[in-house]
Amino acid sequence: MRLKVIAGNLAVVLLLGLFAYVFVGGRLRTQLLANIDGRIASDRQLFDRSLRLSALEFQALVEERARCATCSAASIRTAAEPVPSRLPSRPRRGSQIRRAAPGVPRTSP
Repeated sequence: MRLKVIAGNLAVVLLLGLFAYVFVGGRLRTQLLANIDGRIASDRQLFDRSLRLSALEFQALVEERARCATCSAASIRTAAEPVPSRLPSRPRRGSQIRRAAPGVPRTSP
């Protein structure tokens, strides 16, 4: 009789331990999976924001570079354009100065 009570108690303790292990393990697994899913979603948002920020910074750099390129292209274009006819060019101005001052000897360059 005493052996049966000990065996019964051992069986109850083992069954309750097994039930508690399965119940607690399942609950922990569910909670951890939910936590991981939440972190994945928030990490995805952070990643998207960082990509968007990188894209905006890249776009700003491209716009700035394009603005500088158009400025330098405009300055090159204006430097390459011929001088308008109403403004005398340097050689003409030099010759006009020599004609205006007849006593100044000509020097060869």
